[in-house]
Amino acid sequence: MSGWGRFRRDQGGFTLFEMVLATVLAGLLLAAVLQFWQTGVKGWLRVERQADTAEGVQMALDRMGREVREARQVLEPAPGDPPGNRLRFISGRDGTTVITYYTDALHSGWLYRRSGSYPGRPVAEKVKEFRVASYADGGVPGTPRRVTITLVGEAPGFPDLVFQTSVRLQVDSP
Repeated sequence: MSGWGRFRRDQGGFTLFEMVLATVLAGLLLAAVLQFWQTGVKGWLRVERQADTAEGVQMALDRMGREVREARQVLEPAPGDPPGNRLRFISGRDGTTVITYYTDALHSGWLYRRSGSYPGRPVAEKVKEFRVASYADGGVPGTPRRVTITLVGEAPGFPDLVFQTSVRLQVDSP
């Protein structure tokens, strides 16, 4: 008799039980490997989001610092005013353009830059807090000579990223 009905002990192959056991063990091994891989990818993405936030906030702070350093005059905030969330100054490049950095309550998390009459453009995102204070540091009373800018970036799952710079104006204020 030939075919499916006969089974001899000397024939090679696996039993159904061995095949099911091998499949279950391979599935468990694959699930463990995928879990470790997924955990690693999630961690990498979290750190990448934090790095993106830090880079964006740092670039915005560097740009503000550079422009304030070259400014002809700081208009807002005035020395002695409490720190605010708006920075206005007259550009040192042409001496007439008013540049404004501000946050908008309507679009929380964004820092904007407005130049002259042009509408504000986003400079950085994920900005939790923007503080500016100005100081006379001698010279003409009431005329800002030094500005301290603080930006706090927010990356979910991480502590707040605090960046601060203090800038001294290079150009004499009128």
